[in-house]
Amino acid sequence: MVCCRMARTKQTARKSTGGKASRKQLRTGVRSEIRKYQKGTELLKRKLPFQRLVREIARLYKVATLILWVIGHSAVQWSMCSMDRLYYCMRSEASTLIERFISGTYMQSDMRFQSHAVLALQEAAEAYLVGLFEETDICAIHAKRVTIMSKDLHLARRIRGESP
Repeated sequence: MVCCRMARTKQTARKSTGGKASRKQLRTGVRSEIRKYQKGTELLKRKLPFQRLVREIARLYKVATLILWVIGHSAVQWSMCSMDRLYYCMRSEASTLIERFISGTYMQSDMRFQSHAVLALQEAAEAYLVGLFEETDICAIHAKRVTIMSKDLHLARRIRGESP
């Protein structure tokens, strides 16, 4: 009986040629979308949500300013109060502040913004974010990655001299 055995060939590990790995193609339309946003100069964030954000920040700034004023004003009053009246001075200042918050008279914004001022703030905010993300991308590329991470953002802000 003749056995039909084939001789096994020994496979050796092949060395890589050192070339770059083939890049994955982007999905259809992604390149055109990237080009569209890079060419365009229009605002990327809607105007009304940004305007609400500006008003909210202004309100919070106003509240923080009031609290600092009350603390400073109370410190002057406390120095004029005797020890038995110190508690009363603190309570009266705090109660008027709390009453104004509860009634909502302090939270109602009496600040007005011109539309051009809000537009200028939005332009500046978007320019800041675009620049920050460009530098974040450079940090990721330097680390031989294509995906940005929070550590890249922290590094970009640290290089800019901002607090991390």
